[in-house]
Amino acid sequence: MKLFLPIIFVASFAATALAVSHPDSAVINKRRQLMKELAAHAKAIGRLIDRPNESAAEIQRRALAMRLLAKEIPALFKPGTGLDAVSSPRTGAKSAIWERWETFEAAARRLAIESDRLRRLATNAGKTQLRLQFSATTMGGCGDCHKTFRKKLD
Repeated sequence: MKLFLPIIFVASFAATALAVSHPDSAVINKRRQLMKELAAHAKAIGRLIDRPNESAAEIQRRALAMRLLAKEIPALFKPGTGLDAVSSPRTGAKSAIWERWETFEAAARRLAIESDRLRRLATNAGKTQLRLQFSATTMGGCGDCHKTFRKKLD
């Protein structure tokens, strides 16, 4: 009997974990990680632009990374992985993503394009031009998409 009770406990715990976890939790976690990486690159670029001795090569490297990450975004938003369908892991993906899929894809493309413009400007643009393009990348590329397609999580 002593061995039987722990087995039942473990079995019921496993069943609960399966019921709570979403089948696509890996893709949700991967897209959350991708967004964190994008944010880290953007914050680093913002600091580099404001430094007196800006590093064009580092801005280029990070902007290229943002462009490549942006191209991965649509593949990480499988139908049925939005906030209306998933409680764990947490996601802020609104149903508008799948209702307006073409617009969502266009937003990801815009982020890739703006990131590439930022990469190209890093070597020959002045700080003002670089700051304007950085704003177009973060506010237009990231911000516009988040306003439409993302619910801010607490």
